[in-house]
Amino acid sequence: MGVLKKHNLSIFSFRFLAAVGVLFLICFCFFKLQRVFIEYDDIKKRWSYFYDLPDNSLDVLILGNSHAYSSYDPDIIDAICGTNSFVIASNSQKIEQVYYNLKEALQYQSPKVAVIQLTVLTGESWKTKKGEYRVYSNLDGMRYSNNKIQAVIAQRPYEDWINSMFPLFRNHDNWKKPELLSDNMERLELDFKKDFRGFSARKSEMGEKVALQYEKEDKKDFSNFTINNQDMYYLQKIKSLADLNGLKVVYVMSPKYSDLLNDSYFKKNEVFKTSLSKLGDEYLDFNMLSKKIGLEKRSFENGYISYQHTSYFGAVQISRYLGNHFKKKYFKANQFIEPKESWLERMAKKKEYYLYSTEDLFDNRAVLDMGQDLTFFDDVIVEKMFLIKQGPDVYELVLQFQDNVNLNKLSQYRFYVHLIPEKSKKNINVGKNITSFENYDFTPGPLPFGDGKFYVSREINTKIKRVKNLNIGLFKSGLVRSEKITVSDFLITNQ
Repeated sequence: MGVLKKHNLSIFSFRFLAAVGVLFLICFCFFKLQRVFIEYDDIKKRWSYFYDLPDNSLDVLILGNSHAYSSYDPDIIDAICGTNSFVIASNSQKIEQVYYNLKEALQYQSPKVAVIQLTVLTGESWKTKKGEYRVYSNLDGMRYSNNKIQAVIAQRPYEDWINSMFPLFRNHDNWKKPELLSDNMERLELDFKKDFRGFSARKSEMGEKVALQYEKEDKKDFSNFTINNQDMYYLQKIKSLADLNGLKVVYVMSPKYSDLLNDSYFKKNEVFKTSLSKLGDEYLDFNMLSKKIGLEKRSFENGYISYQHTSYFGAVQISRYLGNHFKKKYFKANQFIEPKESWLERMAKKKEYYLYSTEDLFDNRAVLDMGQDLTFFDDVIVEKMFLIKQGPDVYELVLQFQDNVNLNKLSQYRFYVHLIPEKSKKNINVGKNITSFENYDFTPGPLPFGDGKFYVSREINTKIKRVKNLNIGLFKSGLVRSEKITVSDFLITNQ
């Protein structure tokens, strides 16, 4: 009898293990299918890149809605502070999402500072408000965990819990979209990732016509502005979470042109100051700081909308201020520490960026012989230019400036970089006019504060081999131009 029981127990154990194995295989296939069937957007991309970061490698975490990911550029903050920052944000995000996103992030990272964009205080919840797609992408990007379950329960009505937890159920018809499936499979197969910190720039800059619309519109009355109980509840929860993790919380408000014109906006600002003084370590409103950081019409995107964002130009202004402020208040010690090799390598790969001085950045370099220092303006002088081979048909042009370069003047201009080939069909891409030039205009970021030389770099993707002229200069609004630097007759090689 004992032998029979032992035999039955063995059969039971085998069946149990087999059932667990089959269940594991079904789950594995299910989650793999989700990655193939679900559309991949910037919100999911942010989570994907976040999870790939080394544990406890972040110093600054930026959270919020679209104003967060379009106003605060981690690359600029990091260049000034010598830090590593990241933006976890999604369209129309509410404060409840911010709380669960912060809670999720703290399972993997231990940042010193969390920056929270205050436009998430809407007094509304996605639990009752329409527009599910706005919250789905953020939830889809999160890994499965108890925190994700709590986030779904907090943000979605119970009848939508399954759809929110398992996006395959609401996206099963995507099998009819072969292009989407193909793109997803190719992305998963390549698994190639550039450095992405969650920032997404707004390309346009506000013109006079849109500015006039804001100037003529009826202004909101903020006399009775309050923060409602729903928002205060989650602000309190964020404070408790921050205190538990030794985290500094800095609440920020990105500017809007309509708020700059509104005489009653200061009343809204006073409510934030009073309420947040007990909940956060700091509160910065860039509407109130607009004159200090030099905001102007071009600092905003060119759209007459209630949720107007900053332009890339405005984001650079704000991020530069934030970086300098953080450096003085939270990361003062970083200026005395040699940057890590991984940090230098990351910064060296930026397409439009000022760099710290380090010989390691300039492997495979070719010095473009100028014979003498060249001048954009009397106080903006280039000592050397380098052309660095980065890969097949990919080069980096680096300008080395004098130590006493006028940074304020430099930051007011855009660079133009024109690459003009010799008149030979072999020297330029097929289909292009052989007398045309390739244009690499760009807006520079801020200069970091280091003891060495100052550099600005621009990535160039070209098939041109023999160059007739490389023209470089500074311009503003297409009218004001600096002296032009021209390097003539040189060969771009694979060396």
